[in-house]
Amino acid sequence: MLIPYELTTANERLLLRWINPDRLALRPGFFHEAVEALPQEEQCAGLTPFDELLIGEGVETQPAGLIFHTSRCGSTLVCQMLKQHPRTLVLGEPFLLNQIVRHQRLSPSHKVAALRRCVGLWAQWAGETGRRLVIKLSSWNLMHVDLYQRAFSCPSLCLYRDYLSVLESLLRGTPKWLTADWPPPPLFTGANAELLPDASLLAPQQSEAQSADVKLLGAAAGTYLGFAQAMLAALASDASARVMGYESIAGASAALAEHFGLEPYSGLEQDMLAATQRYSKGESTYAARDAKDEIKRLDAQLEQHYPAMRLALQEIYSRLQSHRQLLG
Repeated sequence: MLIPYELTTANERLLLRWINPDRLALRPGFFHEAVEALPQEEQCAGLTPFDELLIGEGVETQPAGLIFHTSRCGSTLVCQMLKQHPRTLVLGEPFLLNQIVRHQRLSPSHKVAALRRCVGLWAQWAGETGRRLVIKLSSWNLMHVDLYQRAFSCPSLCLYRDYLSVLESLLRGTPKWLTADWPPPPLFTGANAELLPDASLLAPQQSEAQSADVKLLGAAAGTYLGFAQAMLAALASDASARVMGYESIAGASAALAEHFGLEPYSGLEQDMLAATQRYSKGESTYAARDAKDEIKRLDAQLEQHYPAMRLALQEIYSRLQSHRQLLG
């Protein structure tokens, strides 16, 4: 079978690009990396009008689960752990879903229908190979979590990490979606965009401290706060959702498998533990050598330039840590 991969346009018409998944190598890596590793001639097996996806009789098989996260919080590690289960197909941050939820010409109902159809086809593909589908979404999809909750009734997992570690990682290797602009670019539009902090929290306390670095720190802090607010909203509206902190991941093998309905087998916990050890060895030596000093510096900058933001971050991180829907 063919599966959908991404949206494109031709003559102002929205098209859906399809691929043959038979030769995809999804272990490890993100979905787009697996597709880009294919020979050029195999990266497109056809194009169809996107409208046909919405009006035709579509497959709406539910996935085994969805993973939301605050960014730089161990979501890739969780994916590597889940990939150890032979009956699990994990898709990391599929670009097609990003395109659907932020598309300005699609109504919310059309977005929900498109999510169901595309994910349903992926889940059908997984089922035909004897596996169940788990999808890790890009972090900013938390701004659109209402669409996913309307589209799917599967278990979801929300991953977070302490805000200073996330800020240190974001500023050390800044993703394309993070800019010093506030409010954030259209990437963050969606029902949960109202949960992003007011610009007053990002106004530096000292007028002379308007450097690009200080502005980017404020934007990163505001983004984390918005993500965490959206995560709490997602948990409040879905009693089956669970939340887990970075420090709990390594010992959560059994809980992860149970939450996503994966059948345990002898050696599963050992396989997942081995995955965490391999992943840890691959992390940059910078993290062990310099991150603590940088975290202290960032905390001091927050206290100096964004004291109200710092208090808000402390409060929301405490709420996540003590949440009644903790996994495990």
